[in-house]
This record gives sequence, C-alpha cells and structure tokens, in this order.
Amino acid sequence: MAVLLDTHVWVWWLSEDDRLTKADRSALDRLASVAELRLAAISLWEVQMAYAKGRFVPLDRSAYGSAPPPRPRSSASSRSTFKLP
Repeated sequence: MAVLLDTHVWVWWLSEDDRLTKADRSALDRLASVAELRLAAISLWEVQMAYAKGRFVPLDRSAYGSAPPPRPRSSASSRSTFKLP
C-alpha cells in the first residue's frame, strides 16, 4: 500500500524530529524500504519556499554548498524548523 507523505511528516522524518514517535519512524522506514512512500511535487516547492524565506533550516549544513545559509526569522535552533503559513 503506497502512502502519500504530508510535507511536515516528510521533513520531520528526514530531520529525525521528535514530533514523530519511534513507531511512526519505523513504519516510515519500513515503507521506504519497499518503495511504498510517495511525495507530492508541491511538497518540494513548499520546502523550497520556506527555505527561501528563512523558515526552514536543514540539519545537513553541506546542503548550502559555498553560499551561506539564510538567517532564520526566529531564534536559531539546532533542529530543523518548518512552518507553513
């Protein structure tokens, strides 16, 4: 059974956010291992727009390349932050 991920769940899963339980994370890992996870194209756009506005800071700092990361609007956190309007 294929599962379409919500943008928040996708970001939380990849960033190991505490908002997903260990059971949730295990279920997503199992589905990913058998290629049963789906992501809407709009989710990529949502994350890109949040990043451009400084509302999303990925954990993997190497994703910035040579450019400095954008400054978050709110206080910096060691975890990923992502807020939809």
